[in-house]
Amino acid sequence: MKSLDLAVDHDAGDAWDKEILRRLAEIDAGTASLIDRDELRWRMRARLGPK
Repeated sequence: MKSLDLAVDHDAGDAWDKEILRRLAEIDAGTASLIDRDELRWRMRARLGPK
């Protein structure tokens, strides 16, 4: 498992923390475009194609 021996990108965690906070701020401000679970399922099935 070579991938487990790679160097850890410590900046990635900080970047994700910032992104999460940005997205939460959009939700709180009402500026985020949200979809419900049924719409998410429909989009994922459309993207993945037939089984």
